Amino acid sequence: MVRSSTESNMVLAATRAMQLLSRCLLTCVQNGDGSDLVSSMLTEALEFVWTHVDHYMDSVRHAAQGVLANLVKTGATLRSTDKRALDLIMEAVVQIPSHKRARYVCLSTLANDLGCQFLLDRVPNMIDDLIFSLQDPTIAAHVSTAFEMLMLRHHSECPDVSSWAHIWLSPLLCTLPSHCPVLAVILRKAVKHCPQVISHLVPLDLGNLPPDQLRTVLACLKTGRQQGALGGAGLEGKWRGVVDYSVLEGALYHIDEEIRLCALSLLVESNRSTETLLAGELRLVRTFLEYNMNTQLPSARQQALALFRKLLTRLKESSASISRMAEQNRQKDVFVNCCDVSPNAQLKTYNTFLLWLVDFSLASLFPGANFGRRGSALQILVYIQDIIGFDPADILWGHSPPDMWTGSNADTLLECFKDTYENNKVLALSLLVKFPAEALGLNDEAYVRQLFGASVKLASSHRPTDCITAAYLLKLLVCFPASVATLPLSQVDNGAMFAVLHELTGQLERELGLAKKSLLQAAGQGPMYGTLFCVRYILQDLDLREVCVDSHWQDLMTRLISLCFEMNEAVACVVNNSSPEGHLPMDFQRVVFDNNQSHLSHTRYTAMSRNTQTPDSLVHSRAVHTTPALAGPLPCRTHYSGTRRSTPVPYTLPRHAPHEHWTRRLKRIQTPPDVSPSSPPHTPSAPLIPQSSEKVAAHPPDKEEDRENKERSHKGQQREHARSEHLQVISEGVESPVLNATAQMVLLCSWRTVKEVSLLLGELAELAPIITSDNPECGLITEEQLLSIGDHFTTLLAETKHRGAFEQAYVGFCKLCSRLWFHSAGRLHQLPAMWLGDLMAAITGGAGGKLCATRRSAGVPFMVQALVTTQLRTGGGPSCFQQSMSTLLDLASQSGTCVVEARTHALNILRALYRNSALGELVTPYVAEGVIAAVKGFRGNTWAERNSATLLFSALMTRIFGVQRSRHTLNARNKMTGRVFFHRYPQLFDFLLKELGTLSSTMTQGVSQTLELHPSLYPVLLLLARLYPSSLEGTDSNLQVI
Repeated sequence: MVRSSTESNMVLAATRAMQLLSRCLLTCVQNGDGSDLVSSMLTEALEFVWTHVDHYMDSVRHAAQGVLANLVKTGATLRSTDKRALDLIMEAVVQIPSHKRARYVCLSTLANDLGCQFLLDRVPNMIDDLIFSLQDPTIAAHVSTAFEMLMLRHHSECPDVSSWAHIWLSPLLCTLPSHCPVLAVILRKAVKHCPQVISHLVPLDLGNLPPDQLRTVLACLKTGRQQGALGGAGLEGKWRGVVDYSVLEGALYHIDEEIRLCALSLLVESNRSTETLLAGELRLVRTFLEYNMNTQLPSARQQALALFRKLLTRLKESSASISRMAEQNRQKDVFVNCCDVSPNAQLKTYNTFLLWLVDFSLASLFPGANFGRRGSALQILVYIQDIIGFDPADILWGHSPPDMWTGSNADTLLECFKDTYENNKVLALSLLVKFPAEALGLNDEAYVRQLFGASVKLASSHRPTDCITAAYLLKLLVCFPASVATLPLSQVDNGAMFAVLHELTGQLERELGLAKKSLLQAAGQGPMYGTLFCVRYILQDLDLREVCVDSHWQDLMTRLISLCFEMNEAVACVVNNSSPEGHLPMDFQRVVFDNNQSHLSHTRYTAMSRNTQTPDSLVHSRAVHTTPALAGPLPCRTHYSGTRRSTPVPYTLPRHAPHEHWTRRLKRIQTPPDVSPSSPPHTPSAPLIPQSSEKVAAHPPDKEEDRENKERSHKGQQREHARSEHLQVISEGVESPVLNATAQMVLLCSWRTVKEVSLLLGELAELAPIITSDNPECGLITEEQLLSIGDHFTTLLAETKHRGAFEQAYVGFCKLCSRLWFHSAGRLHQLPAMWLGDLMAAITGGAGGKLCATRRSAGVPFMVQALVTTQLRTGGGPSCFQQSMSTLLDLASQSGTCVVEARTHALNILRALYRNSALGELVTPYVAEGVIAAVKGFRGNTWAERNSATLLFSALMTRIFGVQRSRHTLNARNKMTGRVFFHRYPQLFDFLLKELGTLSSTMTQGVSQTLELHPSLYPVLLLLARLYPSSLEGTDSNLQVI
């Protein structure tokens, strides 16, 4: 009856009852009674066990195993008088098929009570059967568990390690393939249980092992070392007396990345951080660095750097341990027994390795080194500085002090500021600030002025990478206050930083004046965003509360805020344009051209330069590794001045050279010799490969190609002649760099300026102390300035069309709102709620004329997100969120009673709120109403409304069913039973049923006429396709999918 039952509770109750009966039977047998009961119950009890030991319920399986254990103990108790019970159990276990999990559960249970040797005597081929079953992936996990249990149990019964390893491990290594995943697991478990077995696992010829088996052996060696099985210097030529050094050396430059890291981990990691590193181990570490310094795999690079951090920690702590023990045992060398070297020789070995490591890391920073090599070298140097340091008084540097703080090393690290990866610049700066000013040349006033001037020029570059380089150079100068003591106003609080910011503010004013005159000239000569970035980057290291009482800093902040507003106004014509991409301001014609003919000519020229890519245009746009120009000038090269240079830039700076040589070289590297300083920062799709003269001679062009080349060259000369006349006409009204300002450069200048302005204002609003009426002398910004910043952000998010601009404005606006929500003053604290109410009123009343209705409402959803999420983040209640959701859902659900633009804004804002992860489960109560609004939006009369409804519906599907896990098929995790779905959103049942009824009647009426599909049919069917019926459908409610 029990076997035929499908009720889980009854099966569990019967199994527990059977376990209780078997326990009673065991008690009776142990008391000398019940032998007759055993013969009558054993067969049926075993049948019950075989039936339920593979049950899907864990509790039933464990209870069945308990029944089997009690039966085995009963048979073992009767073994001295009656062996029939035990023989019956063994015969039944052997007859269980090998693919059944019950077989291996029973073997483990028998071994626990009878011992493994008893099973080996009764079933001689048990180990071979287990190894064969390990190759079946369906039961490999259960077989490996049983194998490990039997193996470890037999080890306690077999005192001889060699015979135990021969019985269990040798067949395992010989039979299983090296790539079998359970092989390494079993071997590591064996080594962990018995570290002495490591000598039996390592074959004599490790060099010829396949990669998988070599990886397994290295893993076993690592496990053995963790258990303390490997120690001491070992035999000559063998690492720790187990493996040849040549084998480990080969593993360190093996083709498999995992084997290389495993070998390095074997050398570096140890149970004790004070364990002495052998000279052979340090030699192998050098081998690893020489072959793996330029690894391209980020994960491997991070693992290797983590291991080197452990290595340096071991060097530091083991050297301290050696020094202490040498001090305590002056009369006796305690290290002779462990590594056969004296403490002094060991410290000298450490010193030699560290000197090599420093020199090798600095030498790896050569020009042309890839990111992996440069990043690893800089990170190792930082680790040495942080863990060991470069103090000559340290015991590690006792034999030979490090020669780190030299001018040549400073120049090498300064070159890293030109790295395109900012992380390398951060690492280089952390090292350079430790240098003395003399090594950097910052004690030379003339050099400091030149370096500061070069930094300001780099900050005014239109290349973003140059701006970052300028910021790090200026930050380096700020870290040495004495170097900028000659700058004006350097005697105030934080004088070095103030002096640099004062000069940068003056540069901003000059660039702003140029932008007000002509945005095209500013895009080519002073795009503003680079200088703003430098200002913001330097302010990040300043605690604004320390300078809040200084009038100089207060004036500087007022000046910066005013400049930010004016710069944003100067570029607003581009980012607020309905099509900012490719937009050129109309002052292009007013400033540059003075007649219609030249205007039309330049218009054609600009269009051709912007929309046509020729071989020379690729050369023109290349920043590095360009080739000489092809024959025949083309229109896009008209603005080139000077000749192209192909001479490579020298790497090292001689110490006897003047400091201005580095300054010139810095500017030359930042502005490559084959590209003019004002050329647009394009990136070509493919490099031009130069051809040698022999290769060209080997493939001469045919006559047809030669004639075409001559014609092309003749036409190019004619165009060049006409272009030169054209340049003479326009050169009177404007300087030549204006011609370099393409639409892309103007857009880059505009939106990046808005970005930097937004981030700077956001940081000031978040961190700067506010001047209040109670303490008017303490603070950096006033409440009026804070209100102006808020008005600036709201206007920016409402009117800006460029996504990059309003996304960064959203970041700054979030910082401002967080500060206002936290502020205790009622006037400032109520501002976010007032802004949100004004915005909702503008959308609802149709008065949002300046709000962007295209581009998914542009920055309007971001404004709403910033206002509602910051209130939650600061610990406030969700009042603004609830108010917004109610207003937006009412607006989106209405039809014909409000303007289309208002409904479009509502749908776009709802989409952003449903997608925002910061809101979490707060949006769940509004999901049903959102689905209804989205489905109704499919019936909109305009494309904008239907498009917004489509995007909202997509966001809701992701919110309800999760992110799509498969692109081609619908994953089961992206579905839901109808019972669960309608329990969560009961409002949708009636709505979907009504929609389907309306659609069905519409299609039925159109049978005799032209059949038309209703627009809302698609979202309804798409939603229902994600639902499937449950086995409990309709049992606890009237909501049924079927």
